[in-house]
Amino acid sequence: MTTARIPLFSISITACLCFCQKSVYGQTIWYVDADVNTNQLNDGTSWATAYPTIQEALADAATNGVPADEIWVARGTYISNTQASSTFNLKHRVKVFGGFAGTESNRDERDEDPLTNETILTCDVSGSTAIVRAVGGATIIPDVTELNGFTVTGASQHGIVNKDSDATFGNLWIVANGALPGNGDFDGGGMYIDGEGTPTLSNCRFESNLATAGGALFIKAEAAPRVTDCFFIDNHTGEPQATNAIRGGGAVYCGVDDDNARITFRRCTFQENTAAGGSGGGLLKVEAASLDLIQCKFLGNRTFAPTIAVGADLANGGGLSTEGGQVRLVNCVFAGNDAGVYVPGAGVIRGGGGWFLRKPTIAGGVNCLFYANETDEGQGGAILNSMADQTLINFTVSRNAAPRYSGVYAIVDVFGSASVMTNCILWGNLAGPGFGVQDAQLFAIGDDDVTYSCVQDDSPNDSNVYPGQCNIDMDPIFEAPEVYNFHLCPDSPCIDHGDTTAVPLDDLDLDMDEGADCPSGTAEPTPDLDIRDRVIDPDEEEQTCAVSITQCGLANQVVDMGAYEFRDVVCVTGVSGDVNRDGLLDGDDIQPFIYCLYITSDQPIGECTCADMNLDRVLDINDVACFVESLLAGEVLCVPTGGCPFEPLIDCNTNEQYDAIDLYFGTSLDC
Repeated sequence: MTTARIPLFSISITACLCFCQKSVYGQTIWYVDADVNTNQLNDGTSWATAYPTIQEALADAATNGVPADEIWVARGTYISNTQASSTFNLKHRVKVFGGFAGTESNRDERDEDPLTNETILTCDVSGSTAIVRAVGGATIIPDVTELNGFTVTGASQHGIVNKDSDATFGNLWIVANGALPGNGDFDGGGMYIDGEGTPTLSNCRFESNLATAGGALFIKAEAAPRVTDCFFIDNHTGEPQATNAIRGGGAVYCGVDDDNARITFRRCTFQENTAAGGSGGGLLKVEAASLDLIQCKFLGNRTFAPTIAVGADLANGGGLSTEGGQVRLVNCVFAGNDAGVYVPGAGVIRGGGGWFLRKPTIAGGVNCLFYANETDEGQGGAILNSMADQTLINFTVSRNAAPRYSGVYAIVDVFGSASVMTNCILWGNLAGPGFGVQDAQLFAIGDDDVTYSCVQDDSPNDSNVYPGQCNIDMDPIFEAPEVYNFHLCPDSPCIDHGDTTAVPLDDLDLDMDEGADCPSGTAEPTPDLDIRDRVIDPDEEEQTCAVSITQCGLANQVVDMGAYEFRDVVCVTGVSGDVNRDGLLDGDDIQPFIYCLYITSDQPIGECTCADMNLDRVLDINDVACFVESLLAGEVLCVPTGGCPFEPLIDCNTNEQYDAIDLYFGTSLDC
């Protein structure tokens, strides 16, 4: 039962009960419905007497409620304009929820998908500087302040402005907003974050927004947002105007000049964003703040320079461009990004199809995969490092392309910069005519430090390898690189050949086992790209160039090279539910199954293919019942990886059955 504001003239038992409930829970709920009958008293105390506008509810909501006052908004369209009284100004300690059908008595009855009961916040034809504002004054807006369950669209500058605010934003679709020259401030079409504060964004989708910097999201001043499970799709930055220098960041621009600030993106996807005339098709980071990218995907982003003056330095980093501060990449994927134009004789280096980093960046990364990235005319199809410090651990860099140097191109040993690569695989990258196979994988100007890595060269499997301790030049034997499956086969020379001491501890608890006995929790090495244990018992005959560790009871454990740790059991996709691939379907698979269900938003890959119980290539609630049934029945349907190389999601004979199932049951051997 919700608490309503009690009219003064109402002296009744019901009013008394409502007053008593408010005194116990300290919360008032205000109701808004654009379609409500306005030929009556509309006091916002129920769905039947709801306010027709959100502004009226915001005006009445208390700023000191404990718990916070809530505003429930029914589906419909709600309009803001340039008048202060008609702007959606979030108030301190007030929560605003959209997505209601208009009949709910409990917030849990609401569908959190913003498109189910779409509740649209937009502006009138005269335009508005912002549709929604969360702007602090003498005090920072607290994190209990919340906007949740809305579509924000149609702004001529910013969909949302957050300044001096720790506000919480969730389940939002921020679409088709445009911050363009001529409309005043032209940065951050979807959202503009300024001032101090640590706002939180979760489960938001930024799509088709436009600006001259930060098409979807622009971050500046001392702000340090935390962004989780968000999608940035088809956002763009346009060409610069004559008086405005372009900065780029097709989806996101981070320009926070505070070395104490840490900006975090976790499990976010940057897909098909474009920076025209600027750097960072997916994300551009400049200035001194730190940036953490954790389990993020950069897919099909692009930078290009339609018009370039000689000596300009634009169009770097198709997926990501970082130019200052500390940057950390953990378990990220960069695929299909494109960057760069090379200007001969202009002294300009452009490229970095996946990632461009430039001094004074200090960058570190672990368990990342770069594939199918390219530069049109530049260097570094996967990664281009221009005098920045980089430490890359367990990277797989394969099938990237550039006319000059394709895999990793590094200019180091300048201004004290260094390039360190350990436990990495660089194989199958392509460069143009006149460039050797090894240069296509890794090329450094200056002294780099590459150890325990597999680097392809012109004569594989010999003693002439890339300089550095325990490097090899043998085929890593990926399962199916032609379909971008870079898991290792059983006979890969990269298995148990790494330096385990180089793998950082799992301080982020990626596999969510914090509190478990050592070596689990945060005391274990960072799990691999599939969130599997990073060190497995090695073969009886341990390889000479393999450094093991002894900590937390882990004796003689040796890490593999590359982003994926090898396992000798492969799940029959969609049948067994053996998500942890230990050959058993038991209670140990429950947590990995839940994790896969939580993180997967597209086709399941790696271990998570084993959670696709109903074979529809999507992980959703429909897989849960089947998993529980199989778990209770104790079914174990796993096969060895003898068919490797092999891609479990392929249906080569188009019989509408995964090849894994065909091979297991013998229903089709022609694959």
